[in-house]
Amino acid sequence: ATFFTEQGLAPDTSACAAALSQIAEATAQPEAIAALVHARGETLLADQPEAAAQQLRTAAEMFSRLDLPLQAAQAQRRAAAAATRLGEHARARELLSEASARCNALGDSLGRAQCLILLALIEETLGAFERGRELLGRARGEFDGIGYRLGLAQCDLALGHAVFFGTGCRTVSRIGPSSFNRNSSQS
Repeated sequence: ATFFTEQGLAPDTSACAAALSQIAEATAQPEAIAALVHARGETLLADQPEAAAQQLRTAAEMFSRLDLPLQAAQAQRRAAAAATRLGEHARARELLSEASARCNALGDSLGRAQCLILLALIEETLGAFERGRELLGRARGEFDGIGYRLGLAQCDLALGHAVFFGTGCRTVSRIGPSSFNRNSSQS
């Protein structure tokens, strides 16, 4: 569901949630139920970020209790995205710190880099452009280390935009996950 949401594929996110609903109903497995809660949060992210944030935080707690740290970190990162949409930057930073710590413990470079990109967006939103560029540079290093070309392109575009226009990392919100997109009046 996260993949589909980040690609702006709302119908696929909904289909994923529906499939998880059937699995959770048929099996009553705690893992399936946690995944369903996460998927529900993803379906709400674009239009109902407050409800999405609650669902995603709940999913993260459920995954934690099930000792599934990777899934917990992913749900925390997505809850941070919802908090960012709501302007709750302190809460988003807290969630990203927890998610990043889990990613560090797991050696998950992709997860760390995704946390760094969202944190860079938050810093840029708050006017801390230098800090945003620093975070993007760190994210780029993580992506480079694992050979993740899409992440490299996102960072390069955002960093190039920051240098050329002197506007920080605003491009991240346009080329990154669709759940962070801003409309043209916010650019």
